[in-house]
Amino acid sequence: MNVQIIRPDVSKKTKQWSNFMLFPFTVGGILNELENEGIIITTSNPDCVLIHLHPDSVAWFHHNKKFIKKPVVVFERFPSPCFHLDSWVFLDNKVVSIWKESLYKEKEDYFHYESLSSAVFKAEQYKTKPQKNRNISSLDVIINKLVLGFNVGISEKIFRCVEYTKDKGWNNKLTDVCFVGGITGGLGSGIYPLEHRKLCIRKMQSLNGVCSLILTVPNQPISYYKYLNYYLGSKVSVSPWGFGEVCFRDFEALLCGCILIKPRTDFLRTYPDIYSEDFCVWCNSNFSDLQEKIDLVLNNYEYYLSKVKNAVNYIKYCMGYKNIAKQIKGAFSRL
Repeated sequence: MNVQIIRPDVSKKTKQWSNFMLFPFTVGGILNELENEGIIITTSNPDCVLIHLHPDSVAWFHHNKKFIKKPVVVFERFPSPCFHLDSWVFLDNKVVSIWKESLYKEKEDYFHYESLSSAVFKAEQYKTKPQKNRNISSLDVIINKLVLGFNVGISEKIFRCVEYTKDKGWNNKLTDVCFVGGITGGLGSGIYPLEHRKLCIRKMQSLNGVCSLILTVPNQPISYYKYLNYYLGSKVSVSPWGFGEVCFRDFEALLCGCILIKPRTDFLRTYPDIYSEDFCVWCNSNFSDLQEKIDLVLNNYEYYLSKVKNAVNYIKYCMGYKNIAKQIKGAFSRL
């Protein structure tokens, strides 16, 4: 299958942002494995066209769709909670499939008025609210196009995390529990759903008998490697939901040797799928049992650390070029 990747001019964006949108299709080793799987990235005579889900791409698609003669696949590079609101603009016969970073295990869950995670956020955090009265027949069309792609665990950022942490030991963890993140908005799109993070921080501030690190970063992010060092020095990471249930922090914390405590997220089907009791410790979505969960893992530290080691091995396995190529091929096989 010959695939053409189309994106708008990103000259005004940073190179890092451009690579994030197109990853993993910018990695030579992955492209070679894709060719071995029969998928060729080309600029001419494609069998289908691949477009990333981004506001600029949305505008480009609508401006140029009458010139597109081949079937269109849309892929999402954002960890959105259910079906990204912007995706509705792709309700078009040309779009044959939409790759999601994560899917609910039951497709019927996409009919919910709000996603499981956004329900805990204040409505004013969103520029656009979902419509209560949706056209169910149109939803049926979109639901049938949803395909599992790959989440932020397959990203340039996590590859950098693997490289940075591979020779770091886990023996100098002086902090019991850690959270590092922004709570003021302005990072990225400026519409961060912050309420779940703030709730998490309030619960962490009330913990007893543990050494906690709560670092809220300003609009200008800290160095990525400085950020990773905080987790390398911590035993436990508490990870609230953000734009969606899947978060960079989940992968970064595990790769840094942190036991991951997170609101239950195993209702997702995703890749890499780290969201199981084999790798995580679940807490209530309002963090009401956070003290209990932290006491549990610290009192049984070596047992839960073994889960982290298994998670790291699993993440690295999923990040193998051959396995990424097979996952992408699987998404294309649904066309």
